[in-house]
Amino acid sequence: APPKRSQAQQRIVELNAAGNYQAIAHEGLGTDEKPDEELQLIFANSLAWTGNLQAAISAYKGLITGTYANEATIGIANVDRWLGRDDLALPLYEAVLQRDPGSADAREGLELATREMSPRTSVSFGNSSDSSDMQRQSAAIKHRWRGAGGATVMEVETSAVNDSLPARQANQQDVAFRYQYLGLAL
Repeated sequence: APPKRSQAQQRIVELNAAGNYQAIAHEGLGTDEKPDEELQLIFANSLAWTGNLQAAISAYKGLITGTYANEATIGIANVDRWLGRDDLALPLYEAVLQRDPGSADAREGLELATREMSPRTSVSFGNSSDSSDMQRQSAAIKHRWRGAGGATVMEVETSAVNDSLPARQANQQDVAFRYQYLGLAL
């Protein structure tokens, strides 16, 4: 049997069923009585789904040891991933899968985080022209990878552009190295 809820708490359940997460995040859980864990999870999800990510993490942390521990852990992992911290999300998804190997949400999150953490190479080629007989040919190759632990992101890119008009030609070549440490608040 569902827990006995006040009218304000029942409104949260109804708003959740209607998909009105913005209203739940805006109205909050109320202060008249302590909400049960299901209502706390609804509120945490609503915060996350409406972009209130830091508040959502705090709300999920209050559920991390209760009945909805797996859901809260997945919620924190999703927020970490949305914040670009797949390195923090990955072990959370793995922890949920150790407790519940059948969790589709944890499996999907693990797949997305693993994909983002994997090295990748991209190659692009382009050719364009306009009515003044200008021709542009371009090519670029980029390789991105993560350091040990996943909090450092490095990227090497090289590109070449060849612009030509009937009487002129210009060539440009670039090489770039990018380094990002995700642990900095900058």
